[in-house]
Amino acid sequence: MENIKAKVTQDIVDSIIEDVKRETNDINSHFDKRLQQEVDEYREKKRKYY
Repeated sequence: MENIKAKVTQDIVDSIIEDVKRETNDINSHFDKRLQQEVDEYREKKRKYY
């Protein structure tokens, strides 16, 4: 019985870890896209003024 509880608990923990990894990747992707957009806008403004 303890073995089953340990397995179920480990499965739950693994699932949570995968969800957090996926969410972190999504956040990082969004941040990366936003940062690239800011850089592109900055370069465009700089190019217009110089």
